[in-house]
Amino acid sequence: MGLIEDRASISEELHMIGVALISGYTLKRLIGDSSIGLTCRPLKKAFNFLDRAMDAGDSLEEALSNSACNGLPVFARAVLGSRLLDQEKGEMLRAKYHKIDYRSELVSGNSPYLVVEFTFILLFFLLMLMFVFPQFKEIFMGLRVELPWMTQFVLGMSDFVISNWWMLVLIATIIALTVLAVYPFFTSGAVTAEIMVVLRLLGNIERHRIPNVLEILIHPVILPYTHLYFKEIRVALSEKTDIDACLKPLKLDSMTRWIFRLALQGKGAVTLFEQTAALLEIKAREKKLRLIILGENIMVVGIGTFVAISSAGFFLCMIKLVIAAL
Repeated sequence: MGLIEDRASISEELHMIGVALISGYTLKRLIGDSSIGLTCRPLKKAFNFLDRAMDAGDSLEEALSNSACNGLPVFARAVLGSRLLDQEKGEMLRAKYHKIDYRSELVSGNSPYLVVEFTFILLFFLLMLMFVFPQFKEIFMGLRVELPWMTQFVLGMSDFVISNWWMLVLIATIIALTVLAVYPFFTSGAVTAEIMVVLRLLGNIERHRIPNVLEILIHPVILPYTHLYFKEIRVALSEKTDIDACLKPLKLDSMTRWIFRLALQGKGAVTLFEQTAALLEIKAREKKLRLIILGENIMVVGIGTFVAISSAGFFLCMIKLVIAAL
C-alpha cells in the first residue's frame, strides 16, 4: 500500500474510531476489542501494542509515547492520551478526520488538471523549439540574408532550449510538485483548515466543556498554526473577557467573526459553529476557484504570446525574402 493510500486509510479508520467513542464505546474497550475491524497496518500495529502495554500495567500516556505507536498521527496520539472524556476524544477525532482532509481538499480539486494542462503546454513548447524551429533555421541560414531581430530571437530561444532542455524539465517538475504538494501547506490555507476542524468539533461539545477541550487543542503539535489564537480565546472564555479581540488575529471577515463570537458566547444555537465552518469553506472554495482561473488565464496568455512571437519571427523573415527577390 502506498503512502497516499496509507494516509487515507488511517484517516478513515480514525474517523470510525471517533464515531465509536461518541456512540458510547470506552477507549479501553475499543483498544482491546479485536472486532474493531482495523485494516490499516500502522494503525493496527499501534493498537495491538497499546493493548499489550496497558495489560502489562503501563498507562495510556506512556504507551502512546513508545515508538511502536509512531504509525498513529501526532494529533491522534495527543487526543487519545489527553484527560478529556472518551466522547470528547471521539468528537475531536471525528472533526479532524471528517471524511474530507480539509487542508488538501480545499486546495487540490482541479490542481492535478492544471498540472496536466501545464505539462502538455510545456511539451508543445519543447517540441516546437527543439524539432520544428531548427528545421527553419537551416533554411534561413542557407539563404545568407540578414534575419529580422524577432526571427533571431526565436532561433536563439530554440538554441537555448536544445542546450538546456534538462534545466527546463527540472524547473517544470519543481513547479508541478509545488502545486500538488507544497501549496496545500501554505499558512493561509492551513489556518483556515485548522479553524474549520475546531469549529466542527466545538459544535458537538457541551458549552461548559469548551474551555477544557480548547486546553487540549492549544498544543502546538495539534494546532501548529492557530494554537496561540485559540489559547487567547480559551483564556477569554474562562475569564469572561472580550472575545472579539481574540478573534481578530484569525483574520476572519466581519460576518464570520460575528457568527463565531455569538457561538462562543452561547448566544445562539450550537449549529452556529457548523454554520461558521460552512461559511469558511465556501469562501475558501471561492478563493481556490479564483486562483484556478488565474492560472488558466496565465497559461492561455503564455501560449498565445509564444505563438504570436514565433509566427511574427518567421513571417517577417519570409516577407524580407520576398522583398529581396523582387
